Amino acid sequence: VLSGVYVDASAAFSTDLGGKYHPYSTITPAITRVVNGGKILVAAGAYEEQLTVDNKSVIFEGASVNSTFINSPVTLATTFTTSSPKKCLVGVINNGSLVIKNLTFDGLGRGNTNYQFVGVGFRNSGGTVQNCKVLNIKDTPFSGAQHGVAIYSYNDDATARTINILNNEISENKKNAMALNASDTNPLTVNVDGNTVTGY
Repeated sequence: VLSGVYVDASAAFSTDLGGKYHPYSTITPAITRVVNGGKILVAAGAYEEQLTVDNKSVIFEGASVNSTFINSPVTLATTFTTSSPKKCLVGVINNGSLVIKNLTFDGLGRGNTNYQFVGVGFRNSGGTVQNCKVLNIKDTPFSGAQHGVAIYSYNDDATARTINILNNEISENKKNAMALNASDTNPLTVNVDGNTVTGY
């Protein structure tokens, strides 16, 4: 395991090791490789992957919001279930923590095959989404189906957590820019500041 793991979509090695000079070409193995509390540095490029951080604290940092893209696959697996199964492009579960900076998450309008489509989802977990774009968490063509949330959270295990959503661009999403949920007995602190929300 490494405290700093590198990812570069242009890497063409037969065996990726995750180091600065021998990076992974995709992000998923980097999540496994990085230590708890470590950082994944993602080079410019487009990565078509569904990502899950499970019971781990991780930092994702892209090269820049205009050059590092996490694009939705056509079909997503269920990340977690609340009142219904949620299919997250990026999911944080089981007391995980994820800090995300300088990345664009693009759903590419692929909600038709991913009912309960979510861009970044937190389930009994916390973290930060900062200086990112979350785009196109919607159906194609746009419809009235009640799903498609850019940033979603659900906290129901009586553990206090914090989610920070700071200086992001959130646009062209189907239902909500944000749905941040917790009951009175499940404390959740949410700091939302400096975001630009546009869409339908």
